Amino acid sequence: DLGFGPDKGLDWGGLDPWPGHTPFQALVNSQFNVFALDAELFGWSAGAMLFLALALLWSPRRQLVRICAAAIFVIVCANGLYWFSGGPDFGARYWYMAIVPCILLACAAFEALCERLKIHAPRAQVALALACFSALVTFIPWRSFDKYFHYRGMQPGIRELASANHFGRSVVLVRGERHPDYASAMACNPLDWEADAPIYAWDRGIGVRKALLAHYSDRSVWIVNGPTRTGRGFEIVAGPFKAEEVEYWELK
Repeated sequence: DLGFGPDKGLDWGGLDPWPGHTPFQALVNSQFNVFALDAELFGWSAGAMLFLALALLWSPRRQLVRICAAAIFVIVCANGLYWFSGGPDFGARYWYMAIVPCILLACAAFEALCERLKIHAPRAQVALALACFSALVTFIPWRSFDKYFHYRGMQPGIRELASANHFGRSVVLVRGERHPDYASAMACNPLDWEADAPIYAWDRGIGVRKALLAHYSDRSVWIVNGPTRTGRGFEIVAGPFKAEEVEYWELK
């Protein structure tokens, strides 16, 4: 829903300091994303924005610099019409198309810096390779594997459980909290609700079961406890049932 106005964006339970979306809020989000981009573009401890600025100031490749700067400007402004939360939660992901001009500007800055400081190319290339290697062994593993590992209790075990027990074309009733129990399983739902794959649903009560099983009467049904109930991971409680057999199965 592009544009500005009081009806734009999401009401995050009163946490949004400025309900709606305004040009000022777009600027604030952009500032958050510039900060995130500085660290996350290359994962260098020295940041990346300095190199992009040096390209604008020093690079003799003026036409390349102008094209890249214009591309980044258009991408940032276009996404500014869309409300989203910038910063560490969502990061600069909405600017992902700018990665190509950003890399070109960084290369232009690196070239210009070598010329200005009279640094021989082999030495400069070794320094750049070391910077990239340091990101490869420090920043990237943390960002990819550790930062959101079991984030807020989320666990991936439902996928292994489905594979080991051949859930197939079924309805899987997940018992526990909406988050993280159902949220962890919901991510495995297919985009097509009629696909030949498990459909994961939050087991909220008899009414929900009736509606689900009336629609998916041709599917088998599994009942699974989530991590907040087991204290471990996902575990099968019962199943597979036929739809008519599980409609009033105990909800404790």
